[in-house]
Amino acid sequence: MTQRSRVGILLALCALFTMLCLPAAAFADSTDAVPAENSWRYRDGELIQQDDGISLQAVENAWTEGPDGYINSKGDVIPGAVRKGIDVSKWQGKIDWQKVKDSDIDFAIIRCGFAGNYTDYDDSCWKQNADACTKLGIPFGAYLYSYATTVAGARSEAEHALRLLEGYNLDYPVYLDLEDVSTIDADHTEIAKTFCSILESHGYEVGVYANLNWWNTYLTDPVFDSWNRWVARYNSFCGYDGPYNMWQCTSSGKVSGIVDDDGKLAPVDLNFEIEPTEAPSSQFSITFKSNGGTAVASQTVQRGAKITKPANPTRSGYVFAGWYSDASLRNDFDFTPGIYDDITLYAKWKKDTSYRGFTDVSASDWYVTSGLFDYALDHGFMNGYSGTKTFGPYNYATRAQVVCVLWNLAGKPSSSSNATFSDCTNKNDYFYQAVRWARSVGIANGFGNTNQFRPNENVSRQDFVCFLYNYASKIAHVSVSSDQTEASKIAGWSSVSAYARPAVAWAVDRGLLNGVVSDSGTNLKPLDLTWRASMATVVASFHKSMLA
Repeated sequence: MTQRSRVGILLALCALFTMLCLPAAAFADSTDAVPAENSWRYRDGELIQQDDGISLQAVENAWTEGPDGYINSKGDVIPGAVRKGIDVSKWQGKIDWQKVKDSDIDFAIIRCGFAGNYTDYDDSCWKQNADACTKLGIPFGAYLYSYATTVAGARSEAEHALRLLEGYNLDYPVYLDLEDVSTIDADHTEIAKTFCSILESHGYEVGVYANLNWWNTYLTDPVFDSWNRWVARYNSFCGYDGPYNMWQCTSSGKVSGIVDDDGKLAPVDLNFEIEPTEAPSSQFSITFKSNGGTAVASQTVQRGAKITKPANPTRSGYVFAGWYSDASLRNDFDFTPGIYDDITLYAKWKKDTSYRGFTDVSASDWYVTSGLFDYALDHGFMNGYSGTKTFGPYNYATRAQVVCVLWNLAGKPSSSSNATFSDCTNKNDYFYQAVRWARSVGIANGFGNTNQFRPNENVSRQDFVCFLYNYASKIAHVSVSSDQTEASKIAGWSSVSAYARPAVAWAVDRGLLNGVVSDSGTNLKPLDLTWRASMATVVASFHKSMLA
């Protein structure tokens, strides 16, 4: 035997030893611990035999079919009961399904598993029960005991059910069993939506199981009306006020074929299928109340589908502010989730205080009342942001925007040179032609020796008037002389950079630049950034007073 062979045998023996030492669960798709049921029916994973006194007081023919229908524990006819069935799980052990079929049982709801999609969480009797019902032609459905506290958990439970249901043809719904106390604070609506929508997408009819208290306390969302409702209440009547399809009336039923270890009839849950007074709707109507706006067509959507958000209605003198689910317009509507009920949506409106189509400009704004804002727009010097209804009056102007305004002022001439700045070479940029022109005529210069223009950098008040000063001198050919006397009298003059002093002084002399007025007085504020509203008024004033 070679050394390589010996090593191979040793490795194989080690692997075998490791496999033998591993627990059986390691070979299954499982988690570390199997959860124990705790609810009104279970305590620490053990089924509690319920006894509320009803079975002791029951008439002899309780839960059987009489000439006028099925009889409850008091001898009265159960309203709407059309079939009698049982629900079973591993707790019933091995069932003689032939005897069940020969009894008065019409159907069975069989537990397929519990919790998420792990094989350890399969009900150990699911396959033998489902196979037997299939072979004997006993109509059956399924249920999964839920531990889900999150949407992800509900999704795993749905995948668990789908795995176990594969290959079976069900006559009754697949129910999500909501009862475990560990889930009491969960969002049951979202969990049920997730589970049911996944099962429905695979062609299964679905439902939800819970006791009467849970239905009245935790499962009150209208979405639950969309699915089959299975109500558990051990009494002579169900007592649920809304529509339901199944009533679990007792856990003390006796059915041939279900016995204990001594061969005696063992207790089992009895259920009655109830002919619903109204079947769950498969589609819903969506009505839009435009509240004075243009009409919006109603929609019909299938259960669980999303509403198609309509085009916004219009209303003279108002701006549309969204759709709301209540007439008092307090709850804005989310178009993202699926729909499970008829809905009326209400349009909210805000008084349109916009000016010239700009939602952020008002007729009472200072730059509008001066008349200069209209002047700048009417002459095509400025406009709002492309593709929006905003002007951005208090947004800071950028170097590229200033150059574009001056280019518009000049009539958008072509550049006499192909030279441009290294950061302004993209021909698709809105400012490309304007910057090339500004460089060719000496209005714009780069930063130092970098050959960069920095188009998106905000412009200070002093640099803005420098651009305008260059335009006045080199394009408009108007006098730009100033002895700087008036500007030097205004606070802030000492903060004006040396290169900008001629331009600032000229702008002050021509009334284009005034100081910023505050409680402390007037200040040139040369290093403050330039508002777009200020740029509009200064350029309009320059053109109106010197060029028009």
